[in-house]
Amino acid sequence: MTLDDFIATAKAAATADSAALDIRNALNELVSNHETLAQTVPLHNDDIDEVLFEDDTLTVMLCETTPGVDQAPHDHQLQTMIGIIDGAEVHRFFQRTADGIVPAKGRTITAGDVLSMTPDAIHAIGAPGPEQCRAVHVYLGRIATVERSLFHPETLAEEPLTIERYAEFARPVTGAT
Repeated sequence: MTLDDFIATAKAAATADSAALDIRNALNELVSNHETLAQTVPLHNDDIDEVLFEDDTLTVMLCETTPGVDQAPHDHQLQTMIGIIDGAEVHRFFQRTADGIVPAKGRTITAGDVLSMTPDAIHAIGAPGPEQCRAVHVYLGRIATVERSLFHPETLAEEPLTIERYAEFARPVTGAT
């Protein structure tokens, strides 16, 4: 399956009752041949989020994560699926409490893996390196118009997510994830 084939499949599945399962299965198929896929997807060697497709039912993005940088905790407010093309992403998860958020279990996903998250999931990502991580991020909805939360990397105080604040909160990795 090519990236274009995946987008066409995801677009067709986005409004079905089984959208999340159908798209996850297609994403699994896409990244199962990650070596070939990596050769066909350009590497930018920079933190990028390139929108490949977006409408009211679906957003498909190509994301690159630079090793050695931790992103701040944030939510998506949409069902989310991430398929790794190459490299790895460390996901640090957080749980809501009456007082804010607290760290929970984490997970590292590598080339060929797919991770699904519910709309209420809160996570932060980093690339353990040494290589850039490239991944396909899929959201069941138009991610650009969703009101989302961002959490300060040290205090975990919640605020509205903006691209500027998200970039400002990125930090060099200070310890093992």
